Amino acid sequence: MTEQKARRVFIVSRHPASVDWIKRQGYEQAEVIDHLKPGVLQQGDLVVGTLPLHIARDINEQGVRLIHFSLDVPHNMRGREISAEMLEEMNPRLEELHVISGRKPGTESLAEPGDRDE
Repeated sequence: MTEQKARRVFIVSRHPASVDWIKRQGYEQAEVIDHLKPGVLQQGDLVVGTLPLHIARDINEQGVRLIHFSLDVPHNMRGREISAEMLEEMNPRLEELHVISGRKPGTESLAEPGDRDE
């Protein structure tokens, strides 16, 4: 499969060290936003950042690619701002995610546990 060039590229983060690290991975020209607003994204766009799963699912369903920014954050560092030096020690990485829903087709509700193939 050939790699498609994204229409627009967004880094979604409110953390300066994360934005700097992501930009150094080849996303220097990306537009930085601290959160997604409804209607901003279009099919073919690319988002790089850390998003809640339900938002990741929604943008994937819109035809937007998601490159997830992951860190291994120790419990005692959660909720604290992380410096660039600390970030480098937390195994930063980018991974493309495709999030799908467990909703029954044609409904907004989740499938019942017995309805899933397990």
